[in-house]
Amino acid sequence: MKTIIFDFDGTLADSFDIIVGIIGKIAIGGKVLGGKQLDDIREHTIIEAAKILEISKLKLPFLVALGRREMSKKINQLEIHEGLEDLIKDLHSKKINLMVLSSNSKKNIDFVLKKYSILNYFSKIYGNVGLLSKSRSISKVLKSNKINKEDVIYVGDEARDAIAAKSLGINFIGVGWGFNSTKLLLKYDNYAIVQDPKELKTKLIDWTKEDATTRTI
Repeated sequence: MKTIIFDFDGTLADSFDIIVGIIGKIAIGGKVLGGKQLDDIREHTIIEAAKILEISKLKLPFLVALGRREMSKKINQLEIHEGLEDLIKDLHSKKINLMVLSSNSKKNIDFVLKKYSILNYFSKIYGNVGLLSKSRSISKVLKSNKINKEDVIYVGDEARDAIAAKSLGINFIGVGWGFNSTKLLLKYDNYAIVQDPKELKTKLIDWTKEDATTRTI
């Protein structure tokens, strides 16, 4: 069975504005991130963005924990990107194994997916993943669920998602509606970069039909 692992924030959930607000409140003393500053951040990895904002790497885990709590307070505002609800239902109907792996808390993820009546379409939800440990977490998921690398594809919106997939030798699809820009995502090896849910659906269906011996990363 083919498996698709989705990132949550930025990929499934339209959480960019909320995350930016949390960064401003927690990390940079309540300042509002401006347009040019946001554009600059979207062109950099999370570590590079932290340097731009003068946030110590050692402070990141602490900020992530605080960020999850702040996200919980705003969880009612969080919405799924338009078109993805139907995409998830369609993929599930085709007997494709769907999972979520995210730095957000499982409680937050469950709440949003349940609100859209798509929680039960996912076989597993993995939350609270370390900001810089996605590759290790994905590897554990593959091993614990006995999933072959050629039978999985990861869908995300950040450079760290692409980097994690490459380090494990699995395919990656980058979405153009999340945290990092398409320009940045194109710098990394990938199966595809997509601009809208319709294109994502096409690429995912194409991937499930490919013979494992013909796939390239």
